[in-house]
Amino acid sequence: IPCHPKLSQAFVYTFLDADNSVQYAVATPPKVGRRGGAPVLLTFHGADVVTDSGPWFGAYKAQETAWIIFPTNRRKLGYDWEGPGRINAEFALQEAIHISGTWNKTWHTIDPTLIVYAGHSMGGHGCLLFSTHYPDRAVATAPAAGWISWPLYVPMFLRVGRSEADPVLTALLEAAIAENGADIYAPNVAGVPAIVRMGGNDRTVPPWNLFRTARKWNEWINDRNWTQISEVPHKPHWWNKVVDGPVMQKFFDAHLLDPKLPPLPKQFVVTTINPASSGPRGYLRIQQLTIPYRIGNLHVDQVSSTQWTVKTHNVARVRVEGKPLLVGRARPTVLVMDGTTVLVPADTFDICKLQHTWVACSSIHNNPNTRMPEQYGPLRQFMEGSPLLFVVGSLGNADFQKAALDFAIWAANNYYMTGKYSVQIIKDSDLTVATAKQYNLVLFGGPNENQWSQKLQRNFPIGVGHASFNVSGSVYTDAGLGAMFLLPGFGTHLAAVVCGTDLAGFVRATSFFPTHTAQTVPDFMIVNEQWDWGGENYGIVATGFYGNDWQVSALASWLL
Repeated sequence: IPCHPKLSQAFVYTFLDADNSVQYAVATPPKVGRRGGAPVLLTFHGADVVTDSGPWFGAYKAQETAWIIFPTNRRKLGYDWEGPGRINAEFALQEAIHISGTWNKTWHTIDPTLIVYAGHSMGGHGCLLFSTHYPDRAVATAPAAGWISWPLYVPMFLRVGRSEADPVLTALLEAAIAENGADIYAPNVAGVPAIVRMGGNDRTVPPWNLFRTARKWNEWINDRNWTQISEVPHKPHWWNKVVDGPVMQKFFDAHLLDPKLPPLPKQFVVTTINPASSGPRGYLRIQQLTIPYRIGNLHVDQVSSTQWTVKTHNVARVRVEGKPLLVGRARPTVLVMDGTTVLVPADTFDICKLQHTWVACSSIHNNPNTRMPEQYGPLRQFMEGSPLLFVVGSLGNADFQKAALDFAIWAANNYYMTGKYSVQIIKDSDLTVATAKQYNLVLFGGPNENQWSQKLQRNFPIGVGHASFNVSGSVYTDAGLGAMFLLPGFGTHLAAVVCGTDLAGFVRATSFFPTHTAQTVPDFMIVNEQWDWGGENYGIVATGFYGNDWQVSALASWLL
């Protein structure tokens, strides 16, 4: 692939990702420029596919007036376009916007509000996630051979470890990955033109995944024929022209040659289970839930172009986005929220629920004691959104210090091998406040082993004593207990602590250290020695989520 391409010729570009690692993506410019902003075909590759390999980027022919952007998911397997993979695609898109506006005068700047989502296999799952989580900028969506969610694709209910598990505990654990289930977010995509594509003989991703998706999307728009279904008989998981054959190119042409955002249905729903990973719908973005990791939604009725009636469920804070204004989409000036009338200014505006009424409130970033979307968890969120620093404690004995350093090195290498992360490891005594403010911190060792755990202990949602843990008054003192939990870092950053009641407990806690987005670990978890053989059946003694005040939520936790 050339570095200095012509129009319609693919090229590679690099950029700094959220963790300051150098990543790359591939872009194919349009054949001709388009005044007024060029649309984007944002497409996601499947598992074990290298982004800059000809068979992938070459599977899509150059479009007349639209850019094609091929992000990497950080590696060919990466993160299933979830978490760090999702953020990677966002950063790749932002860099492409910059390139399109500054490099070549004949290339018209990408309009980030005019996107057609696409992808195949794992990338089909990515397409489903972006379509349902970021619907306001979706011109159309075209998943191919995609799967809906891990619990449905694996499937997780067949795990032997679930045989005797408490169903409430199982629900809490699965809530930690529910944000990456495209089916939960199906209401968000109502009214977005869609085609689903699969081979009738696909033995890798069963075709029922996209048949089920089409059915759900059709239900939410109340039109059984809304989603176009293209099932090609006798074709396998991949074949030539699966992603850009005549049927697919006809769909792309219909939505890229003269791109327009589809009108919002008069009545529509905004839904999320994690404000950290979902964008706005109709300018409305849920920023906080009342009970964490339960579905929150807004049922919107457009009474007129400027006045909307909104009924809320499990929502504590809503943001009305100001810019960019979406062409063809009216922005409300009056919201009637659960019966309370709120006037909406032109700029970005936050509304908070106080008891039974809604009022204007200051930006969530002005309140250091409340949990921001950037900090909404679950535990693995420390991997996302910021540079990452592993801080190894120096206060413990020699055996602890060796175990902590050995694991930090292993984890940093794992992150590099999985996602080309640029993780630094530092001794606690060498870390300054100025440096700490720039990172998401992972602290290896509790206050008895790590100086930075001592410094941040006042912010711990979980009490850590000498060989004990305290969770909302429940005290755990057994030998061999291992714990890992989130806490607020500096500013919008996060921190996490890995510790134990003894060395065996610390080592046990490292066994559920987040390395992938499919790990079912909530905001905090404490396990005992039975974890080694019984898993979640017997090994978990406490787990769950925090509320908006960074305190353990009694309604979203499980304590033995």
